[in-house]
Amino acid sequence: MMKDSKFWIWFIPLFIILSVGIYIMLNKNFQNTNYINNTNDTDYINKDAKLIKEEFEKLNDKGYYEVRLSENNAFKYYDLENIKSWLDENRIIFIGSSTDDNSRKAIKLIDEAVSSSSVKEVYYIDASKLTDDQKSVIVNKLDTYELVPNTYKLKLGTLITAKDKKLFNDLVYNKDITLEKYQEIIKDFIEKCDENC
Repeated sequence: MMKDSKFWIWFIPLFIILSVGIYIMLNKNFQNTNYINNTNDTDYINKDAKLIKEEFEKLNDKGYYEVRLSENNAFKYYDLENIKSWLDENRIIFIGSSTDDNSRKAIKLIDEAVSSSSVKEVYYIDASKLTDDQKSVIVNKLDTYELVPNTYKLKLGTLITAKDKKLFNDLVYNKDITLEKYQEIIKDFIEKCDENC
């Protein structure tokens, strides 16, 4: 009888402590999931969009072409560590620099074109952060695509749309490019991707 009473003296408090601990952990996990799914905090959802917006807009008063990007823009930094596998997936890639006026004009128009489409991400490669080796990888990779001439040099303000190792549009680099042209490129990309983009 004494042994049974010692068991219950230890078991009941231990059971209560474990139950409370499990409840707290599950409740905390549920609240975090609920926050992620329901938050309107664009900083939490897409930090890259905010950073790219700030990177371009902070130079507006410094003599560069003025750029205003939407708060919920689709731009996302491309992970340069994975540069060797770039263009192997369905994606839109923009190569530019915040200190280049052609890039600044292009990113503004791309933001407008993408905002009225179903495209969720446009990968941004900041050319000023590329090493010579990474530039070489990009140029060599582009040289394997039919639409790109072998004389291609890495140009700022370039938009590349790719799916299944094919370029839909070759390098879109034109000082006079219009919003309508970017909308056409985005539409073409979406049509060729079906629901996989």
